Amino acid sequence: IFNKAGTQTIFEGAAGRLQLVNYQVNSGSTLEMLSNFYLWDFYGTAIKGGNLVVLSGGILDAATFQIPSSTGTTVATFNSFTLSSGAGIITSNPFGVHQIGFVGPTISAAIGTRVFSSGANYTYDGIATQVSGTFITTPVANQVNNLTISNTAGKFTTGVSLQQAIAVAGVCTFNVGALTTTSVLLLTINDGATAVGANNNALPSFANGPVKKIGNVAFTFPVGKVTVSYAAYRYCIISAPALVTDAFTAEFMRAPATLLGPITDPLIYAVSYCEYWRIDRTTGTSNVDITLTWSSLYSSCNAITYVNDFTQIAIAHFNGTSWNSHGGAYNLGSTNSDGTVTWAGVSVFSPFSLTTLSPFTNPLPIKLTSINAYKIQGGNKVEWSNLTEQGVNIYELEKSADGRTFDVVNAQQAKKNNGSKADYNWIDVNPFSSITYYRIRAIERTGNVLYSPVVKVQTGGNIKDGFIVYPNPVIAKQFTVQLSSPAGIYKIRLINNFGQEIMTTQWQHQGGSASKTIELNPSVSAGIYHLQITGGNQIMQTKILIQ
Repeated sequence: IFNKAGTQTIFEGAAGRLQLVNYQVNSGSTLEMLSNFYLWDFYGTAIKGGNLVVLSGGILDAATFQIPSSTGTTVATFNSFTLSSGAGIITSNPFGVHQIGFVGPTISAAIGTRVFSSGANYTYDGIATQVSGTFITTPVANQVNNLTISNTAGKFTTGVSLQQAIAVAGVCTFNVGALTTTSVLLLTINDGATAVGANNNALPSFANGPVKKIGNVAFTFPVGKVTVSYAAYRYCIISAPALVTDAFTAEFMRAPATLLGPITDPLIYAVSYCEYWRIDRTTGTSNVDITLTWSSLYSSCNAITYVNDFTQIAIAHFNGTSWNSHGGAYNLGSTNSDGTVTWAGVSVFSPFSLTTLSPFTNPLPIKLTSINAYKIQGGNKVEWSNLTEQGVNIYELEKSADGRTFDVVNAQQAKKNNGSKADYNWIDVNPFSSITYYRIRAIERTGNVLYSPVVKVQTGGNIKDGFIVYPNPVIAKQFTVQLSSPAGIYKIRLINNFGQEIMTTQWQHQGGSASKTIELNPSVSAGIYHLQITGGNQIMQTKILIQ
């Protein structure tokens, strides 16, 4: 019986040394495991079976260790594990609390009787990615009292991934790391329950996927998104629904709202290329106020500020076919870099996005996402793209022999200006004899001018296989790769010092010497990275410094 007020430890030097023992963790005591230890059932009798019970107020801190059964993988009869209502379990095990058919998780599925109370508290504090495990809770299935996420696996990891739907009846606490959910493996915050702590710290913590809230109180959804190069808490808010049985589900989407469909509301000028939110009323008929957020630090798609006049920001609604309506106004305290906008009395739910009501402000779409230049028969070909063309008057292609003094050699009117992708190209039939530099000068209807990075093509001299990166150090999260190599498909990967892939893209290289711009997500942290290019039976790598 572990009865000390505070922490006590247990260590078993060899498997099965502690036989015929029952364990009990009393209220106020934390039993910290320093090794695996077995619940015995070798003799096959109830008298000689090992049992472990964690009473209300007691905590089992299992760390990465396991509680196996002496029967191995065969389900025993006379041993048991009980996590009582009000008790707690802490696990750093990558396989979670328990999984049917597995002996690797904290609690072995070979233990004869396993009781996980729906009134108990469950904490995940691994240093590597974890799964929740699959465990049947009683008396309410798939429910816990408190759920705590403190996983330090890394910023761009899935953190803890649910393997079953879990409803929280008490407090869901986000300390460190993401909790990855899906529409099936859903996190639900019950009526009367709360979610606290979601943050954008060095290792941000939030729900990476949908969250459902039941009840009649206002709620801030602790949602965000993790990708290989992006991880941020991007909350949204609903006002209080009418009934305790009302339910809403929300998810943040790190993807272009422009790709969902066209704009049909005549007052909407553009929707965000950066992000949108799915907010659905899943139970009930209540109307609620919807609040969305913007943040230049955590959601801008490129180096420029994507909100520069918050008085013209509103919320757009997507009806499944088009962005058909809008509403709302900015809230007090908003600035161009950070703010919130609220649409009151929303009655129809589906995706929502930030929208600008002015053609002269708020460049929500990104501009000039790529420029590529390479040698072809008869000259050099220059290509560039704008993924969400809005408000552009003309593109001027500029050319230089030294990379410093540029002259306009071609001008093209913007093709679309409707928020969709527009591609452009031009063939230079008179490149310079050695190296030719190119850049794009985009002139907006407002008179604003935006320059692309500079790319270059080497057409003379001794061209050796290899690549260079410039500028290095990288500024404004954008750099250019010049590749001299045979034609083929090349994969470009950015890898951090932990071996994690931060960014990947493919390049259809035309052969010879060519340049391509790479734009990084603004959330990529400053530091030293490895840039690797593979293709053409080559693996090339260099270090770059991102400022």
